[in-house]
Amino acid sequence: MKNRINYLLNQYKNDSISESELQELSSLLQKETMTPEFKQVMLTDLLLTQNIHSSGKQDLDKSYQAIHKKLKLNEGAKKGKGYILRPSMLIAAGILGFIMLASTFYVLIGERFRIVEFYSHDSLEEVVLPDGSRVTLNKNSNLAYHINWFNQSRNVVLKGEALFDVEKTGQPFIVQANAAKIKVTGTVFNVYAPKDQNICETTLIEGEVSVFDGNDKNEEVTLKPGQQFVLDDKAGRRMLNEVNVDLYAKWKEDEIRFSNQQFGDLLLVLERRYQVSFKVMNNSLYNYHFDGLIRDESLTEVLDIISMLLPIKYTEDGEKIIITEN
Repeated sequence: MKNRINYLLNQYKNDSISESELQELSSLLQKETMTPEFKQVMLTDLLLTQNIHSSGKQDLDKSYQAIHKKLKLNEGAKKGKGYILRPSMLIAAGILGFIMLASTFYVLIGERFRIVEFYSHDSLEEVVLPDGSRVTLNKNSNLAYHINWFNQSRNVVLKGEALFDVEKTGQPFIVQANAAKIKVTGTVFNVYAPKDQNICETTLIEGEVSVFDGNDKNEEVTLKPGQQFVLDDKAGRRMLNEVNVDLYAKWKEDEIRFSNQQFGDLLLVLERRYQVSFKVMNNSLYNYHFDGLIRDESLTEVLDIISMLLPIKYTEDGEKIIITEN
């Protein structure tokens, strides 16, 4: 089905598609059997092909309503009791159904800068880039790239946190995240770059990456698997650490299992999973270990369980959780 859609879409782009092929393409785009990854790639392609713009950040439901209204105003001449659908209208109708099925992402195509931007809010989201690279966005994160991606280097801008699995194409892949630039060719790595801070934390799982300081282009740090580079632009800190990389990718798992997990490492995972920060008031708590499983429990439910198993109590102060010994 994917090959057929690609063929029909190319026929449409080249103005050589027949009426029956248009109807077939419109129908195929609305089938629920397509994988979310393929839908995501096709969604971006279709939006760019049709020059569908939005002047700000609006969700796909609103985009659907806007396009639908436009179609209603531009219907073709009547033929008996029906209507003659122009090719552009028919393919747009397919796009409407496709958009509704594609994803819960927010998509922005900037009028001036021609930027495609993906947003995640209360859930993790998967993005498949045009080169086949996969990006898992953590909650409250967004990823952007220019539509002329392949005509330039493969540049993306990240705000928040994401796990990258980059395809090797021979062309550099560059992540701009706060003050850091991360250059790779094909590898797996996690980037943590909170929107309201000048920190970028790059953790390498597989392959090799180079991290540049955006304010000092002469400074470059090359990471090996198991290493993490922290660039704190505000504090002027540059740190290269050996870490347990599994801890920095656990946030994306449906189920997170802890086996004799040190208390400090447990809190690190919870911070990424629930987008909070912890302040531990008693250093002796770091001597404790935890065994357990997290699925879809809320943070409060998880902390209540930990409180029953370990001698701790917690209080909430906005997005910060205060942990004390009980």
